[in-house]
Amino acid sequence: MAVSGFTGVAHLATTAGEWADLERRAEHLDALGVGHAPVRDAGYATFQDEPWWAGPAGG
Repeated sequence: MAVSGFTGVAHLATTAGEWADLERRAEHLDALGVGHAPVRDAGYATFQDEPWWAGPAGG
C-alpha cells in the first residue's frame, strides 16, 4: 500500500471509494517523492505530521 508508515487515525476513510481515492493519490505523490501529503490533503492528520514524532535523530 502506498501510505506505508501511516498509523493511528480513527477516521481515515468511510467508504471504499474514499479509500481508493487516498491510495491513488498516495501512489501518485509517492512517485513524486512526497511523503504523507495525500493523507494530510484529505483532511486527516497523522502522528508523523507532528514535529515531536520524528525524535531527536529525525526518525
